Amino acid sequence: MMGKRSNKKMDIRFSIQTKLIAVFLFTSCILLAVNLIMNQNMKQMISEIDQVYISNVNLNELQQILKQVQESMGEYLNTKSSDSMEAYYKNEEKYIRLINNLNADIVNDDSKMIEKNIKNMSTNYLEITDKTIEYKRGRNVEKYRVSYEQAAAVYEYINTYIYSLNNEQFKENTTNYKS
Repeated sequence: MMGKRSNKKMDIRFSIQTKLIAVFLFTSCILLAVNLIMNQNMKQMISEIDQVYISNVNLNELQQILKQVQESMGEYLNTKSSDSMEAYYKNEEKYIRLINNLNADIVNDDSKMIEKNIKNMSTNYLEITDKTIEYKRGRNVEKYRVSYEQAAAVYEYINTYIYSLNNEQFKENTTNYKS
């Protein structure tokens, strides 16, 4: 009799342990599911925020590469080193890739029109900088100085347009983000 009684206690104790483990596992699974859902929602929200401001990031990159083109051209004109000329051509290539992403169509959107203007001015700017480099290589001092001044003026216009567009898109993106 004593043996049957201790088996009953073990069965009761075992079933209480089983119940406690089951409750603990169930609670742990619910917490895991909630954490996974919250993590996914946070990733999605961060991705949406990134998408809102990606246009500003792209414009900042465009402005930075434009600056590098101008600086490397100026450095080549001052030093005529092959390193500065190579830097100019690398920066020019990066800039061309970036301006190819800009709008080139005629549309009824102010931001897209500014993009189109930046793209057109940039194409003109690169033609001027190429001529400036060629004049320097040909040792035509007068022409490369005039051409450099022309390139510097167009550079300033492009820089101003990019800055203006960046501010407008930032305002628009902030409004979109708030909504």
